[in-house]
Amino acid sequence: MDELRLLQTDNPVRADSLAETSCGLLFEELFAELVSMDVGSVDLRLLSQELSPLPSLADLQVRNRRRRRRRWARTSASLSVVGALVIALLVLSSQGTKPAPAPGSRLAAYIATATQVSDQVLEQVGVPADVSAPRVLVGQAPLADEGKPAVVYIGAEYCPYCAVARWALVIALSKFGTFSDLGQVISSASSDVDPSLESWSFHASSYASPYLSFAPAETETTSSSQSDGFSPLDALSPLQRQVLSEYDSRPGVPETIPFIDVDDRYLQIGASADASVLEGLTLDQIAADLTNPSSPVAQALDGSANYLIATLCEVAGQGAAAICGSGAIARAEALLGGSSATTTPSSATTAPNPPAATTTASSPGANGPAPATVSVAICQDCSGMAQV
Repeated sequence: MDELRLLQTDNPVRADSLAETSCGLLFEELFAELVSMDVGSVDLRLLSQELSPLPSLADLQVRNRRRRRRRWARTSASLSVVGALVIALLVLSSQGTKPAPAPGSRLAAYIATATQVSDQVLEQVGVPADVSAPRVLVGQAPLADEGKPAVVYIGAEYCPYCAVARWALVIALSKFGTFSDLGQVISSASSDVDPSLESWSFHASSYASPYLSFAPAETETTSSSQSDGFSPLDALSPLQRQVLSEYDSRPGVPETIPFIDVDDRYLQIGASADASVLEGLTLDQIAADLTNPSSPVAQALDGSANYLIATLCEVAGQGAAAICGSGAIARAEALLGGSSATTTPSSATTAPNPPAATTTASSPGANGPAPATVSVAICQDCSGMAQV
């Protein structure tokens, strides 16, 4: 028995064999005692049958290895079944309805806020009377870029009125796609009207949408060049130069910014709202005010965005964004004239000639009262483009 205890710690298989052998010997001793006993009617012939020979240690080791192999086979089969189920679930989920696009990457916090202004806030803002609507162009061929309706923006980083256009464009276009790499902080020119407005630039940003193409250009920086004016930044593409020369080319008059062309069907030249509502505000404060429908910032920027959304719903299709069916956008479309306009408003293909000190950015609605005009000063230190 001492040998058995030692083997139990050193070799479990051998210990099991020895234990079985010991049990066999004890059984034989018990059998001898039973034979010598008076057991009455017990049939001792059953006990006199020869016992099966005990397996050897080598046989026990083989049996043990077989048990282990069977156990591992069962475990592997179970894991294979679980893995197959997981793969099947992943495949089925990938074939279902795809989730909505996630917000764009590499966005500053205030830009992310602007991209997520809710439809409810925009509905409450509506179409304020002191926000100018884009002009409706009739009879023009669609402006396509990459096989999709194109939205062209031309501005400059020094331009205070471009700040209004940028915010409105981001709010509106985010209903149809996603921006990335957006949030470079700039300030409008300190010597211009509404000086030193905090803003950001479309330079080096990107936009992805299944419905629209967005082609922005910031033509100049906020830094003065060695010569008169500001340092050049983005060169105009052929598409941008085409629409700018078609709608804002007047001999002896600088081209006007901000300039927005939506599929050659809608045109916004100059300010859509008073940029002074941004004076003294940080970018985070402006972004926070976008979600407060009664704030002057929301009235100006969200109101401008509602007009742009109405134009985008017309060119991309009413099913492209849920907000296209809202009451505010329907009212904006009615003021724009939508796709039912049959006449070209005066100066629709030529920007108005501004007086020496101010210009009026107005846009009469084809099927409704004209929004109030916005009179703003032309910048006095622009190098190649005027801003209104």
